[in-house]
Amino acid sequence: MLTRGLSARGHEVEVLGPASLAQAFDGVAFTPVESPYGEVDLPDADVHVVDFMLTPTLRRVRGVALVHTLYASILRDGVPHPMGMLGPTDPAWLAQQRLVLVTCPAVLDGGRDHGNVRYAGPLVPEAEEPWTPPDDGRPLVAVSLGTTAGLDEEPVLANVVEALGDLEVTAIVNVGDHVDRGALPSRPNVHVTGFVPHAAVLPHAALLVTHAGLGSVNAALVAGTPMLCLPLDREQPDNARAVERLGAGRSLPRDASPAAIGEAVSSLLGARGVRIEPTNRAFHHLQAL
Repeated sequence: MLTRGLSARGHEVEVLGPASLAQAFDGVAFTPVESPYGEVDLPDADVHVVDFMLTPTLRRVRGVALVHTLYASILRDGVPHPMGMLGPTDPAWLAQQRLVLVTCPAVLDGGRDHGNVRYAGPLVPEAEEPWTPPDDGRPLVAVSLGTTAGLDEEPVLANVVEALGDLEVTAIVNVGDHVDRGALPSRPNVHVTGFVPHAAVLPHAALLVTHAGLGSVNAALVAGTPMLCLPLDREQPDNARAVERLGAGRSLPRDASPAAIGEAVSSLLGARGVRIEPTNRAFHHLQAL
């Protein structure tokens, strides 16, 4: 969304990343690199926007660090990298940047704009095509535990399907291609689908059952949809705790039983979600550099 938005505003944009991501940047100039986690030769540009996880590159530039997790924990010395993948993030690398752009609402993180840090708010794309929910008069529960392989979400999904199958709801379960749909329980009121954008589904949903990835949390906040968080790994437990602090939903451990999940879903149905207005602050900050 960021690259397309900048391109639509008349900026010349080039993206460097793994070849596997090329399709995601259709319509924007894309240069594949072997491994963005190593040393990358950056082309000349007026502004370099660097994923803050790419620490070797971040150390060598003075540009924009794009933070796509909660930010406050990074400021505490010795805290592991919030994605739990690349080791500690040195706040000094962020302090040297022209701008640190955090893609979540400040109210979710408990933070504020200060120094070179700006909370840009949710970067949530609009739905490109309309989506029509089932017309059966029952509350719609959307379920999405992410589309990234390697987090062993199938047992969690199975418990969610069992829980929702016993409730008077209609559920849409969004799974990635790596999930064996045939291994999930079959319930008449639970529909397992491939990818359907959050922006299309959540305006119709009474609840989102989520792994608490920041993209999903942001989308639910924009739609005003309450959340039941079942964090799987990485930075997701931090996000789930932030959702609870904000009063935007509840959190359960990933091994929660179908009974516990069903009780939580029932308690959240009809709850008022926290709504955050989408913003163009990210584009405004970048254009101001």
